[in-house]
Amino acid sequence: MIATTSILGSSFLGIMFLAEAMYRCLNVPAEWARKFQHFFSGLLIAVFPWILSSTTDVLILGIGMGAVLVTLRYTNWLHSLHDVKRVSHGEFYFLISAVLLYWVAGTDHKALYFIA
Repeated sequence: MIATTSILGSSFLGIMFLAEAMYRCLNVPAEWARKFQHFFSGLLIAVFPWILSSTTDVLILGIGMGAVLVTLRYTNWLHSLHDVKRVSHGEFYFLISAVLLYWVAGTDHKALYFIA
């Protein structure tokens, strides 16, 4: 499952950098770029029970992405994620909720996981 986890992690990073490119090159507002990231990350997260078989895989992916998000927040590298006109910690809440939901519903209750 290391390959799958690596592909998912790379996909999340790709979504973030694509949103940043839209923000910088196409002058897409930060709110839209942020919604783009949430939407497409949510699509990836929605299929976790079908492509990941272990809560450990999701936890490792969550810790890795959490470290990336903390780094990005304190280095201010991705403006599309942080240039919104309000205080927001949604990227962390989104990540935490995805990991907790997988832990609760995971592969045993795929439909409930997907609906949430």
